[in-house]
Amino acid sequence: SRFGMRLSACTFVLCGCLAVGSLQFFEDLNLDRVAGSFKATQNPDLLPWTGSFKGTSDINSLNVLALPPQDNDDCRPPFNASSPQFVVGYGSLMNEADRNRTDPDDGPNLPCIVKGFKRSWSITAYQPSVSQTYLDVVPSREREITAAVFELLGPGGLSEYDSREQTYCRVQVPSDDIRLLGNASEIFPPNAQTWIYILPETAPRNPPSKQLPITNYYNDLVVSGHIDLVNRYDVNPAFISAYFKTTSEWTGKGGKVFWVNDRLVPRRCFEYSPDCLEIDQYIIDELGQKVFDAIKIEG
Repeated sequence: SRFGMRLSACTFVLCGCLAVGSLQFFEDLNLDRVAGSFKATQNPDLLPWTGSFKGTSDINSLNVLALPPQDNDDCRPPFNASSPQFVVGYGSLMNEADRNRTDPDDGPNLPCIVKGFKRSWSITAYQPSVSQTYLDVVPSREREITAAVFELLGPGGLSEYDSREQTYCRVQVPSDDIRLLGNASEIFPPNAQTWIYILPETAPRNPPSKQLPITNYYNDLVVSGHIDLVNRYDVNPAFISAYFKTTSEWTGKGGKVFWVNDRLVPRRCFEYSPDCLEIDQYIIDELGQKVFDAIKIEG
């Protein structure tokens, strides 16, 4: 295709996102309309957590934060420093304002559809005050996801995102698998290099649970990112609906909804109290897990 020829030398980075949108789904959708009704799909490869938490040591098998940094050559392949480097966000990186926390000098988000990955709520992360389930992606040749792509223009470049996604592996993505949308199609440079950050195959993946729920604040970041792209680049609003319809694990075991409204007090304490995680750990170490678990959100 003309787009494929323009991106024949490209490489990108796909971050912070498992989608269940089949190729046929996006062909039928064509971003003109979304047919059908919402159905909470389940990934049979995920093993739901059915136990109870009695301290951080009990849930390390579910905790992506317990993974060691992926700094070996297999997970951090060399890149061409002479080529523009791009990152594709499929989770919170779709929100440009949140993404700018990593590097405010990077280029603007551009709307796109990325072939070869599926997205789900299956990254379970436990740490005092921030325990929740995040979006994840895994390779799947017959699936596509909604996403955003942006150029790395800051002085830190790719190393900043290697650091941000330290438990993820950086994998090269074929340029023909990325399709820009709206009036962003002529903006993307033809000589970019493309990567995606994905967790190792052995990483824990589990659907949401009572202890590790979906949170409004995190989902808001993703949906707001979609809305911004639709408005800024004249993309069909079906792009937003496609995110909901092509993401799995909106419910946990038995179809139960494990979702909390944390908009007033987000489970991102570090935004308001930079030392909160270290402070929480001191409370647990010095006063005990029982005391920490008894601390309630005021209101």
